[in-house]
Amino acid sequence: MEVFKKIVGYQNYEVSNLGVVRSLDHYCIGRYGSGKQTGRVLKQSKCKKGYLNVSLSKDKIRFKTGAHRLVAIAFIPNLENKPQVNHINGIKEDNRIENLEWCTNSENQIHAIKNNLIKHNTGEKHHNSKLTNNQVLTARSLHKIGFTILMLAKDYGVSAQAMSKILKKETYINIK
Repeated sequence: MEVFKKIVGYQNYEVSNLGVVRSLDHYCIGRYGSGKQTGRVLKQSKCKKGYLNVSLSKDKIRFKTGAHRLVAIAFIPNLENKPQVNHINGIKEDNRIENLEWCTNSENQIHAIKNNLIKHNTGEKHHNSKLTNNQVLTARSLHKIGFTILMLAKDYGVSAQAMSKILKKETYINIK
């Protein structure tokens, strides 16, 4: 069952436990009541990161915010004062109360990694990569036949410490 609550600081707006945001300034016959007059449901737009945003207005100043944050603020107690809202199922458009939880940035990142919601660039695709995957494989092969760390580091233009980590598979760990 859908339940609406007033949005704190914006008395003319309400948010529902299903993620619907409506304005109480404009009245029309809506789908959220059988013939009853209800507030106008606000259009939500997807931001670059994939979250649904909505614009609220107060004193002729517009404020754009995530619908998921409005749901969490209205319906989910934040006893530990955590700053972020996590989508439990990973679907950013699913702003139902049962799909949201308060979390820290660290908890949010761990959740995203565990659920394959973000992709880490590794090997030559990593932004700090100095060598290609083929260069790493070649360096490891050359080391096995007697090339020293210093020789390889000089040939590939990296420090001896960096080459040592490559050879020990502390870096470029995905390269077999």
